[in-house]
Amino acid sequence: MNFYPMGALLRAVSGDGASAVGWGWHQSRESWRGVRWFRGRAGSSLGAPHGEQSSLAALNYDASVAVGSIGGGAGQPISNLVEWREGMPLQVLGNPQGTTGYSAFYATTNAGDRHIGVSEIDGQRRPILWDELGGFSVLRATLKGSGLGMARGVAANGGTIVGRLEVDGRYHPAYWDESLTPHLIDLHPDYTHGEAIAVSDDGSTIVGVWADRFHDPSLGNSSLDLAFIWDEVNGARPLQDVLVHEYGLDLDGWRLHAAVDITPDGQTIVGMARIDFGPFMGFKVVIPAPGVLPVLLLGGLAACRRRR
Repeated sequence: MNFYPMGALLRAVSGDGASAVGWGWHQSRESWRGVRWFRGRAGSSLGAPHGEQSSLAALNYDASVAVGSIGGGAGQPISNLVEWREGMPLQVLGNPQGTTGYSAFYATTNAGDRHIGVSEIDGQRRPILWDELGGFSVLRATLKGSGLGMARGVAANGGTIVGRLEVDGRYHPAYWDESLTPHLIDLHPDYTHGEAIAVSDDGSTIVGVWADRFHDPSLGNSSLDLAFIWDEVNGARPLQDVLVHEYGLDLDGWRLHAAVDITPDGQTIVGMARIDFGPFMGFKVVIPAPGVLPVLLLGGLAACRRRR
């Protein structure tokens, strides 16, 4: 396998960190190919059934299942969703009925039996679910919602799905419970859009981002975006406020812009942040048991001192 320099991206990693998937530029075939990487071994690409371009975007816990898409390139307006399972070739799952354009998977469960994402159906992007028993379905909207939206993350056991839903021209963070009933998460008064991106395994903690304008909030490409954390008792709150007021961290000069993932136990959160309006950097916060000071790391710097 030969990729041009800087022509590859790994998008998801297995539970033990030994495997990852993504996509890269295949030099000899001059096309994008789904890539699998294994610790201690060279990466390998996955060829699509008819030579289409392919990409892999999510991987289950033990690296036995990966999902992504093929097609959607020049002359191929509709991309098809695909699944790879250990010991089997790439399988085309297709799309929900009525799909007319772009489709993508964003996450899968630990068992690899439920995948979530988005499909353009009749010209509008809608949140979708695939599971091995029922195949594809479009996730329901709230009573006042338009049905537009996206499913971005799923609990490791599949019990809770998170993403966004459009209501009255605004995208609200949202989640679907075990019965796939949709629920909106409140927007911050100063923000017009938002997205829930990740959820703990028991569904009790959700993280995401509030945005000042419509874009892909998980990319953190606005200097005003704000990371939030949600639980059923307190609702959605700025993550930074929780760390300062409940855990006593001194975060003067810091701004947590987006929370993009959370561990199944709900104790470690990662995302994007800045110090004193400098460049965007990754952050990681570990929230221990009550009464113990959490640790927040940003670009190699630690904030673990209490406010005075």
